[in-house]
Amino acid sequence: MFICDEDLWALRTFGHAELGDARRTSRLVRMSAAIARHPRFSVDAACGGNVAEAEGAHRLVRNPSFGAGAIFDAGATSTAGAAAQEPGDLLALEDSTTLSFPHSVAEDLGDVGGERSSKKGGWWVHSTLLFAVQQQLPLGPITQQRWCRPMGGRGRAKQRRERAYEEKESFKWEQASRDMERRLGAETMRRVISVCDREADVFEYLAYKKENGQRFVVRSSWDRKINWEDTAERRYLWEIMEGTEIGGRCKFVIPQRGGRRKRTAELSYRFRQVTLALPKRRRTTAKEPLTMWVLYVKEDAPPEGTEGLEWMLLTSEPMDGVEQAMQVLGHYRARWKIEDWHKAWKSGCGVEDRRQQERANLEKVAVITAFVAIRMLQLRALANVDEEVPCEQVLQEMEWKCLWLSVQ
Repeated sequence: MFICDEDLWALRTFGHAELGDARRTSRLVRMSAAIARHPRFSVDAACGGNVAEAEGAHRLVRNPSFGAGAIFDAGATSTAGAAAQEPGDLLALEDSTTLSFPHSVAEDLGDVGGERSSKKGGWWVHSTLLFAVQQQLPLGPITQQRWCRPMGGRGRAKQRRERAYEEKESFKWEQASRDMERRLGAETMRRVISVCDREADVFEYLAYKKENGQRFVVRSSWDRKINWEDTAERRYLWEIMEGTEIGGRCKFVIPQRGGRRKRTAELSYRFRQVTLALPKRRRTTAKEPLTMWVLYVKEDAPPEGTEGLEWMLLTSEPMDGVEQAMQVLGHYRARWKIEDWHKAWKSGCGVEDRRQQERANLEKVAVITAFVAIRMLQLRALANVDEEVPCEQVLQEMEWKCLWLSVQ
């Protein structure tokens, strides 16, 4: 799946972009290939001193005839094509992040949090990254929503209950599923499992997934009320799962990250089917209780001074035994790969260091680098699958020789 040649990769990814003129598409392909060769370089530097190519690239991003959405649509179509050819299940890893910029264009962007005195502005971005389970390979983004929160709009959380579900930011999860099904088609969609963190524990979203027969693994955030065996007794999710018989135990390595040390965690897990009761104290578009499976994973004896792992996973996937439970746990553990993509996008491609004078221009460059960042993840995945792959498959002779000399 990894295409070593940058020109061929760019052609496969963006060669079918509908920008209103074939010459614009050709320019997009050349520009994205140049950035793929030098992900951290500015557009001018990536063009290698070719003034004509650099000016052509700048004219492309300044062109008002098309927007960033047209570029993303082309890349997502390429991702959908790769997904259709992949055997087995696909994980749709979802997460939100921010892109923030300190320069003058920040005035035309939105609030990205942090200190109120901050002069940074940017986008909130919600993306879906397709991941092939069998090959353990990221295929590419299939959906992305970018929006700006109004400056000075903080402190309105109390108004959430009064807004319709479709008007809330939490609708982004359902919108992503709708966009993904439209791009992938029903046949491929049956192999897709959406994997989301606690922010996706929205009753309406879970109801949408159930009603449309879509598969999911969502980490629970709320201790929801459970319809317990046709009685009026009030029971809650954590209470029910803590009282469920332990199904087994497992170990896995927790990697070092930030200030956290690498360690091996020993966990117990429980699983059973439950029915989530309808919320009663707020507006909801859901019509009936939701029956689904739950996997509760807990580190019973974490090291002193360390917060133990605890994952309550809501899922469409049936768990009749240990093997199915471990598959669900494995799907959720893959979710961090989208965070790696965000890191490659920001650090590897330097998307937040990009400089453009207009918001629309900056957004186009950001979308191109989002797909370039996928190449970085695929390259690492290739090395993890087969450490004996010759470096000449991904590096030119001068590149690997310089790299060799730099580590001697």
